[in-house]
Parts: sequence; structure tokens; C-alpha cells
Amino acid sequence: MLRLLSSISFAYGAANLRRRIRVMARQAILMAIGAVILLYALGFGLVTLHIWLSSLWGSLASAGVIGAVLFVIGLIVLLLALRPHREQARSVEQPLSEMSSTAHDTYDRMQRSLRQSGSPLANPVVQAAGIALIIGVLLGRR
Repeated sequence: MLRLLSSISFAYGAANLRRRIRVMARQAILMAIGAVILLYALGFGLVTLHIWLSSLWGSLASAGVIGAVLFVIGLIVLLLALRPHREQARSVEQPLSEMSSTAHDTYDRMQRSLRQSGSPLANPVVQAAGIALIIGVLLGRR
């Protein structure tokens, strides 16, 4: 019975994983198409700006102004990308490590109590199947 439940849970989880991969692939393709269209729009906008500025200041000055503005924008983006990370990431890691140690302690206590009781649940295969069933059900709900 447990084997049947675990295989059903595994099949359901695998189908859900395939569906998620398909959705993510579609999103990636649409994002790539959108990025290419945005790059073309940016190119047309820059050409239009160059034509307008060259009618005001001349083509050399127009190209210099556009190049300088793009250089400054690039520097700002690089500085934002290379800035040091805040301590927020460490504050997120700490509860995860605490949760992991708590889960490990709980599992150890459960192991000791099952070994002392002589229960069939002390079998590691049964425990692994139960954990796989719980994980499959939890992942299947999302």
C-alpha cells in the first residue's frame, strides 16, 4: 500500500515538474523575444535622438553627447551591480540554519524513540518512503 502511494505521489510530482518546465520554457522564449524587440526599439530611439541632436548641434557633437550619456548610465549600472551586499542576506541564512538543526534534532529524537519501541516504522526504507510521500504531496500542492 505504501509503495502504491509513493509511486502515485512520484508520478504526480513528475507530471507537475514537467508542466512547470514547460511553462518556464515558454516564459523564457517570450522574454527573449521581448528583449530583442526592446533592443530594436532602443536602437531606433537612439537613431532618432541622434538625428534630432545633429540638426541642433551637428553630427559629431550629437554622437559625443549620446556616447557620454550612455557611458554615465553604464557606470551607474556597474556601480549598482558591484556594490557590497547588505547584511540582509545573512539574516535570512540564520533562520534556515536554525531550522535545519531543529529538523535534524527532531529526526534524531524520533529515530531513538522508534528504535526503543521496536516499531516497524524504525525501518529506514519505510521512513524514506514516508518522507518521499510527504514531499510529493507538498510539492504537488504548489
